[in-house]
Amino acid sequence: MVVIVILTLLLSGLALPLAAQLQVRRAEETRRTLDVARDALLGFAASHGRLPCPASETSAGEEAFAPGGDASNGNCETFYAGWLPAATLGLSPVDAGGYLRDAWDTPRNRVRYAVFGNAAVNGVANPLTRASGLRMATLPALGAASHYVFICSTGAKSTECRINGAECSPPSRSAAPSLSSR
Repeated sequence: MVVIVILTLLLSGLALPLAAQLQVRRAEETRRTLDVARDALLGFAASHGRLPCPASETSAGEEAFAPGGDASNGNCETFYAGWLPAATLGLSPVDAGGYLRDAWDTPRNRVRYAVFGNAAVNGVANPLTRASGLRMATLPALGAASHYVFICSTGAKSTECRINGAECSPPSRSAAPSLSSR
C-alpha cells in the first residue's frame, strides 16, 4: 500500500510538468500557424491588391462575398465576424470544414479573421477588400483615416469586434496584420 502511494505521488509529480510542456508546445505551434497565416495574407494582398473577405460558416474556408458581391466591389458577406479563408489562401492542414484551427484543435478554435469594410476612403468603397482598392484609396489616405485600421489582439469577442471597443486598439505604424485563434 505504501509503495502504491509513493508511486502515485511520483507519477502525479511527473504529470504536471508534462501537461505544462504540452501547453507550451501547443502555444508555440499556434504562434507558428498564425505567422504562416499572416504571411499568406500579406502575400495575397501583394498579389491581388486587396485583403480577402472573411470566410463564413458555410463557405468551406473560402472567402465569402455578399449576394452581388465579388472582388471588383469588395462586398463581403460579413466583415467583422468570420474566419480566416484558409482555402482561399492555400493554407493547410485544414479541418473537414475547410477552416484553419489552432493547436488545441477543438471546434471553437478556428482561426478568426475580420477586416474593416463598408466605409469609403478617398471615394473608394471597401478599399481593403476591393480589387486594387488599396492602390486606389492610397496607403497614406488609409493610414490617415480616423478609426479605420484596428488590430484585435484577442478573438474572445471577435464576433463583436467593434472599432471603438475595448478589445480593439489602434495599431502602431509598424503593425502587421494580426490574427487570433481564440
